[in-house]
Amino acid sequence: MVDQLAARCDKPVRIVRENSAFSQGRYLNVGLIAARSQHAVLVDQHCEFIEGDWLETLLGYIDREHVATVAPVVLDEFGLIVSAGLAFTPEPHDIGAGHHPSELGPVGMFAIARECFGVSTRCALVDVDALKAVGGFSPEYSTRMFDFDLAAKLHGAGLHAIVTPSTVRLRPFILHGAPARMAGAAPEAWPPVNIQAKEAAVAERNARREDLSITEKD
Repeated sequence: MVDQLAARCDKPVRIVRENSAFSQGRYLNVGLIAARSQHAVLVDQHCEFIEGDWLETLLGYIDREHVATVAPVVLDEFGLIVSAGLAFTPEPHDIGAGHHPSELGPVGMFAIARECFGVSTRCALVDVDALKAVGGFSPEYSTRMFDFDLAAKLHGAGLHAIVTPSTVRLRPFILHGAPARMAGAAPEAWPPVNIQAKEAAVAERNARREDLSITEKD
């Protein structure tokens, strides 16, 4: 997948591979330190590119004034949203999680490029100098919480994040107890998954979100 990405570039590309037993945040910092250009692409090993022009789309926004991160909408293998940006109210969460992008979201937000508090770095184009200036990723976080920490630091520095309607899909390493899905494996080679369990999990997550909305209104 990374080699395919490099093949699309018309300029020399440096691919940073790291196999040490680091936290994910530290892995990403290694890439930032090694970067020799103004911009770097951060890509989760399980990402699958759906749209051929996703990178060009991100590049179209990263050069805007005070923009530090740009990302597509991240989907799971069922086509449901994993992250359409980050938000902190009523608690840190991925915007749109569990919804289908065809729902468009409030005021059609899933269909437009928009500014948000932060983005998921599962797939993102970043301004290297901007991230270095705020100290990069906090390696003490062992979960994706380091994305929220980075978003808060960039926001505090007056820098912006943009999510575009382009999409990438994640092929999870483990899903509902199924064997690992290795990056690069053809979809027909993936082990079967429990779709009913997935639908139940999404319904439960949406119910929790509705409960939070009711509590907030009260």
